[in-house]
Amino acid sequence: MRNDKDAKVEKELLGSETVDGHPAKKYHETYYANGKKEGSGFVWEATDLDNFPIKYQTEDKSATTTFKNIKTGDPADSLFETPSGFQKMDMGGMMGGMGGPGGHKRKH
Repeated sequence: MRNDKDAKVEKELLGSETVDGHPAKKYHETYYANGKKEGSGFVWEATDLDNFPIKYQTEDKSATTTFKNIKTGDPADSLFETPSGFQKMDMGGMMGGMGGPGGHKRKH
């Protein structure tokens, strides 16, 4: 839906709550695509984390996602370094001659 140019989200502020120690604004969101309602639920945006959506709950409350241990800022450069001892491997022969994506080689 996010890539749909006709997608739309309606957001209604319901109040303020604390989620995992973070002050948050609670919203009811309704999602539309191609002019039709696609879904709805509740989202809590942490005001101390630049309105990061820290929690989401489905409309029927059957599923809830809560983000924890959130760290803002740039990731450490070391996360993008090649590990010591790394050796590049040629994976070309690993598939046993399956013929690439989507199929097996067959001999007729």
